[in-house]
Amino acid sequence: MAGRWTIRLAFAPYEGKPDGESAQGSEFWHPGPGGRSLIEEFESNRGGTKRTGLAVFWWDTQFHGSRVVWCFSRDEQGCVALTKPGHWEADQFVLQNEFERDGRRFSSREVFADFTGDSFLQTYYEGEVGKDLKLVLTIRAKRTDGRSQSQ
Repeated sequence: MAGRWTIRLAFAPYEGKPDGESAQGSEFWHPGPGGRSLIEEFESNRGGTKRTGLAVFWWDTQFHGSRVVWCFSRDEQGCVALTKPGHWEADQFVLQNEFERDGRRFSSREVFADFTGDSFLQTYYEGEVGKDLKLVLTIRAKRTDGRSQSQ
């Protein structure tokens, strides 16, 4: 995943936006200090508002998977540490989390899939704990740095 990517974001319909919404942006994935972590730098423009994010992924043997911290410009907390280990399910990398919003418990599932040397698909689902998760966001990424994973 290391490299520069252009991304197209498609938000599922929600209150006030019955047709959903779309945005464009970029991601830059690179190794962290000592090559022991992976860093994602995210930027998008949605409805004229710039959004930025930073994620750090690293393997934690005691956690039995990847730990992830996600920092986002629109998050009141600034950063959150995902509560569940990131893991592979066949050829998909899956991140899951549980969190509280407005006094209710929610869970999320983010799936990275359809990897080629030059593209990948990212989908994000969320819902109240114990209920079905609903698709919130689809991101299609295309490599822009001319580096293919197959090279």
